[in-house]
Amino acid sequence: MELELWAYIVIFVVGFFAGVINTVSAGGSLLTLPMLIFLGLPSAEANGTNRVAIVVQSLSAVLAFKRKGKLETKVSSIVALPAIIGSIFGAMAAVSISDALFQLILAITMIVTIVFIVWDPSKREAPGVMLSSNRKVLGMIAFFAIGFYGGFIQVGAGFYIVLTAMLIMQLSFIHANSVKVMITGLYIFVSLLVFGINGEVTGG
Repeated sequence: MELELWAYIVIFVVGFFAGVINTVSAGGSLLTLPMLIFLGLPSAEANGTNRVAIVVQSLSAVLAFKRKGKLETKVSSIVALPAIIGSIFGAMAAVSISDALFQLILAITMIVTIVFIVWDPSKREAPGVMLSSNRKVLGMIAFFAIGFYGGFIQVGAGFYIVLTAMLIMQLSFIHANSVKVMITGLYIFVSLLVFGINGEVTGG
């Protein structure tokens, strides 16, 4: 797809702000995914292409959290595999639906994400109690569902990760964000492979 100069400027500006949003909170895809569709990409291809930047942003954020000694690896190791498996199924579902249905789902998820941005329950501090076996199992189930959602559309998935990490896995807001960037990077990379295999990632 040939783009004019103004389109590259829009992509750069929107991508910059989305990267900042994804690092400090969540919801960057609320900007980038509609932008790619606006620029003319079919919905499935926009959904796949959007993941390239997310992988890069997640890697950069993981390194930043590690340098500051805030990277939570224990919880991430528990929930990573369920999230990855879920994302594979979600991505497979995403490449099999029509553009019209995808855009309807996107509109609904954008509204829900905006509600979360305004409400932002993730600012509530977790009580910090010991992580029980029941919480670990519940967390794995929740992250499978989040992985499916993220593999399917991703918009707002970071909010669900942060909430789950705080309310179920009992992490602080900072550590929950470190789990978000690590798990997001892993399952988005895997889902990107699914989109790529199905020819739904564009290089320009």
